[in-house]
Amino acid sequence: MLRFSRLFLGVLLVAAGCGEAEKAPAPTVWLDVPELHWAQVSQAQLDAAKLLGVPVAMESAGQRFLFVPSGSFRTGTGEEEHEVRISVGFYVQVDCLTKPGLGGPTGFTREDAMQVLQALAHDDPVWDYRLPTEAEWEYAHRLGNPSLIEYSAGEWCSDRFAELPSWTVVDPMGPTEGETFVVRGARGGRAARAPSETALVRPVIPVGYGLGKYGSVPVTFQLVDPKTKKNVRDRLGAFDLRFIRMNDRLAARTRGTDPAWDLVVRPGSPVTLTMVPGKYYVYAERNENGKLRRGLEIKFHVWERPTQVPVPLPETDTKRYGSGATEKPQ
Repeated sequence: MLRFSRLFLGVLLVAAGCGEAEKAPAPTVWLDVPELHWAQVSQAQLDAAKLLGVPVAMESAGQRFLFVPSGSFRTGTGEEEHEVRISVGFYVQVDCLTKPGLGGPTGFTREDAMQVLQALAHDDPVWDYRLPTEAEWEYAHRLGNPSLIEYSAGEWCSDRFAELPSWTVVDPMGPTEGETFVVRGARGGRAARAPSETALVRPVIPVGYGLGKYGSVPVTFQLVDPKTKKNVRDRLGAFDLRFIRMNDRLAARTRGTDPAWDLVVRPGSPVTLTMVPGKYYVYAERNENGKLRRGLEIKFHVWERPTQVPVPLPETDTKRYGSGATEKPQ
């Protein structure tokens, strides 16, 4: 029995103007100027990609992607004019995904669009695929990269439709409730569209998925006494570590959900993990007889070089659970 993803993609998916779908080649990665006619990149894209150790352009699942670095821009007009900041870079697909129709390529309903993206991720062991946020969509198009193909038809964004804010926002995700979703057009148009209507799909790949293949960074965590700041080695394996990417935490809170922290069970001290570039929080915790204690959260950055991170142990004589704690001992 064919997997749903292969059947679905083989029957429905074509990149606009690219003809019939072909068998997806292995991802091709360039860390310098790509020697391909379609991949025209700026020096800023090259510099940002090299800093993170990621490809500036690539082909994956038979599609072409360009790296979009973090940055900011101003959007909206009048009272709605505001600054938008994108804190983490991402990849944007050069073409839109469409499906064949009698009058030419057509778009997908919202449900079909999500199934297409799930199918792409299911068939690709390296990358994850999703719709762009409205901010990511606009930011990618504002770069003016000639490789990015623009269409007159609308493209789905992940945000539910709402009036724009009038204040500075960072990695906005849109409201958590609403019956219509944002559709953006090549000329900057912005509209609300019901899930049963159709629009094109331009996948993005968030930086952080699959980067272990492209130069992950060793990070060594050393448990330390919260008062003396000295290394603690006599309780190896007595504590767990939990960490989370800053952008994932922000996105979860924007959606109104609890952030999901990654757990490293009884890691010992020191312990070295291989992590992707980005900004993180980490804390140590201990669970004794059903009583959970957690140490202070520490913010740290993972860049292109090995990183050392001191993590305070939970204190036994205080009920301080850490700055910004989202859970307390039961």
